[in-house]
Amino acid sequence: MYEHALRLHARIPDRPLEPQNDPFPEGAMNLRHAQRGRIGIDAAEAVRAHLAWPDLHPCYLGWAVREVAVPIFRDERIAEAVREADPAHARRTGRWLVRRATDVNSVLIGLALLLESAEPADIPLVQTIALYPETFGPLAYRILERLPDATASLLWAAERSQGWGLVYAVKALLRQDTEETRQWLLRRPADGDIAQGYFAHAVLAGTRAHEEVARPDADPALVDNTGLFLLTLTHCRGMGTDLLGYAHARVAVTAFFEHVSRLGPTSARFRAVQELTRHLHANTPERLGWDPRRARRLGRALLAAWAGPTEPVPWGGHRWLGARGGG
Repeated sequence: MYEHALRLHARIPDRPLEPQNDPFPEGAMNLRHAQRGRIGIDAAEAVRAHLAWPDLHPCYLGWAVREVAVPIFRDERIAEAVREADPAHARRTGRWLVRRATDVNSVLIGLALLLESAEPADIPLVQTIALYPETFGPLAYRILERLPDATASLLWAAERSQGWGLVYAVKALLRQDTEETRQWLLRRPADGDIAQGYFAHAVLAGTRAHEEVARPDADPALVDNTGLFLLTLTHCRGMGTDLLGYAHARVAVTAFFEHVSRLGPTSARFRAVQELTRHLHANTPERLGWDPRRARRLGRALLAAWAGPTEPVPWGGHRWLGARGGG
């Protein structure tokens, strides 16, 4: 698993692994037949039994968990079993499994061991396996949070995450609450993926995006990132707080419209203005919590001005809008 991640990473070192949906090597997935109530229980028993024998090779723990249900999130029962053992033994076992295991369950158990025992020297190992973010991100990011230079480590991983993996990475960055993570969140993570409804409001609120986008000198990256998050809020009910529940919607939407009227159209901006304007028309001031008339006028004016551009409008490169990089 680790070596495969390194090979894929070498092809595109600054982006998520390809293929996006199934980057695992063949045969890496485990079959999990355990009842829901047993998830984590059998794995914790296997960990406790293995760590009771200091000289047992780590591969035996990997074999023991191949056919059980191993959670991708921190499990207190597994954590308790690790804490009962010698930290050095747990660390050696976890390192070997993350570095050498060939199946998902074994790597997950290795990460669970490192979550309770990792040292700063483990950061590169954990970052590399976090290149499979949808499966290993929840544990890997928690490990990085506990180690020195957490902000830098997490930003490196977040730059190479997408889909559900990016959801986990952004939530970890929000817990950092540093100026460096705030500036990254203001400008980088929005790519239009539907899963971002689970963190769009948290990012807008946590970074005080309404204050930043209201500045007259707000840069295009900040404006576009805010616009895509506002667009996400129009269709994320059931996933997270939507536009009706965003306390600073009036300021953010109005400022976004004003900035894109100056910056000009892209497909991403057009879609954001179109959907936001439609949303403002469909909801009353009572539901919105503010008077949308000025924002609606701005939105209608932009749509009218952009309705028939003489030059093709470039794609913004956002997956929610269509194929990346299309014309």
